[in-house]
Amino acid sequence: TEALAPLPEAALALDALARFYRNPCRAFFNERFGVRFAEPGEVGQDCEPFALDALQAHAIKGELVQAALRATDSSAAEHSLLARGELPLGQAGLQLLRDARDKVQGLVVRIEPWSCIAPHSVEVELTIGTRALRGTIGGLRDRHLRAFTVSAEARGHTLMEFWIRHLCACAGGVLDGESTLDDSKRTHTLARIDPDTARTHLAKLITLHDDGMRRPLPLFAKSGFAWAKSMQDKGDEQQALKAARVAFTGYKDIPGEGGDRYIARAYPDAVSALDGEFAQLVRLVYMPLAEALAEDAR
Repeated sequence: TEALAPLPEAALALDALARFYRNPCRAFFNERFGVRFAEPGEVGQDCEPFALDALQAHAIKGELVQAALRATDSSAAEHSLLARGELPLGQAGLQLLRDARDKVQGLVVRIEPWSCIAPHSVEVELTIGTRALRGTIGGLRDRHLRAFTVSAEARGHTLMEFWIRHLCACAGGVLDGESTLDDSKRTHTLARIDPDTARTHLAKLITLHDDGMRRPLPLFAKSGFAWAKSMQDKGDEQQALKAARVAFTGYKDIPGEGGDRYIARAYPDAVSALDGEFAQLVRLVYMPLAEALAEDAR
């Protein structure tokens, strides 16, 4: 398919760049055509919930973490959640809350030391080649970038968004040390890099963003990071492609990101998605991130 004409060159918002890399195919359809595909219907509000979907479970764990960090009585927070009627009734709801609390206990312990430091934000305006990149970097605590997710493991899009903000903070000279992103299993650490190197990384990401506004790129957060991580760990392209294919198509009861409506519209199967350009784009976008994370692991 022939690419669309490029958009007029203009300043780029940091949030728009980060949003693009969450799902480049979705960004293309949303931004270039104003198309938003309908999501599957939700259960009516007059139905009693019997289980939590992923978004509900994520939100509840987030509330429990915030209550713990505020030193709020956890039982009061749990009663408040039960009273809203969003959980199964009786013991089933209580058990779901206990399970959620147990899953985030380790996360609370790890982030508690820095969570008491007042966060602040800074406005940045960077000149990257001929482009201006503007936005707000939040989550700074004593000139370190700190963030957390209640997910069991930070996924590709979460890590990528954090990487972009880390690069902007490094390029803008607002960091005195490393950046950390905590999930329920571990702490991911990104070392501070020099401003020129950060700008070089950002220039590549902006160039691909502009290309992705002309056509849907075969670049997928979950599959791309799976490829890069496997390549970093094993150095075998065939194994990396296998890891990407599992992430794209799914495994057992875990859905693959190829089922995303925006991705499926542009790339209906793994062959069209992962052959050709995919590996080249992942090397540009996700390998620097995988290498930075691996450096911390050493």
